[in-house]
Amino acid sequence: MSIHSSKHQEDKAFDLASVGTLRSVGNVSFITLPTPKEVAVATAEELARFIEERPAGVLGLATGGTMVEPYRVLVELISSGSLKVDELTTFNLDEYYPISLASEVSYRSYMNAHLFSPAGFSLTPEKGAQWGNTHIPYCPPDEDVGRFCEEYERAIVASGGIGLQLLGIGENGHIGFNEPGASADSTTRIVLLDPSTRAANARFFPALEDVPTHAITMGLSTIMASEEIVLVATGEKKIEAIKAAFFSPPSPQVPASILQHHSRVTVIIDEEIGAALP
Repeated sequence: MSIHSSKHQEDKAFDLASVGTLRSVGNVSFITLPTPKEVAVATAEELARFIEERPAGVLGLATGGTMVEPYRVLVELISSGSLKVDELTTFNLDEYYPISLASEVSYRSYMNAHLFSPAGFSLTPEKGAQWGNTHIPYCPPDEDVGRFCEEYERAIVASGGIGLQLLGIGENGHIGFNEPGASADSTTRIVLLDPSTRAANARFFPALEDVPTHAITMGLSTIMASEEIVLVATGEKKIEAIKAAFFSPPSPQVPASILQHHSRVTVIIDEEIGAALP
């Protein structure tokens, strides 16, 4: 799919017809593509489309294994010179708490390694949440985390609000680190991580006991305030989460199901998930 055309929407529809399927479930649009690699390309194209249309816009970003390949493709697009990120502002969904900025498993390190540094974002370290125009909800353990969360919310509002929010989904249906039972009116805050989330993320740490028990996350109402949302999922382990989020009535026990109430959500999945959906 090519974004570099004045007929982008027509080109995109044509390419989808040739390699994947497009369907709507309520307010949610589903794009199903044959492989995780093609999902990654389509995701990068969605991000690139937003950057092309709004080079000074505000982009909400996510982390995790699912996002590594989309970011690699996006870096290629940016490095080709066709996209500019000088004026782009980014806010990430979440960060472990407590954690060192220098830790290889921090989400600041993840974003710097997979996107910000290779794509040439301006990163002026300020030893906190904001490096250049990139924001991660990091709070030092010796500071007031409640006040920090309020400041993170204010920074998002002051930026003009998130134009496009990228999301993954946890096996338990979480988005960001909004675990089952999260309130629909929740904002950026510190949360206790569900044991299943810590177990799923243990592969990034030396051992399960090294996975932080808490995190700072944007809230569900913060996410829902985004103008548009792109959620990405691949593989068998995400099938039940996608079913529960989009093919059952919304429930606080499946935080992602709140997205059924958003007016502009695109879910990009691979055929392994798509074939298992109702």
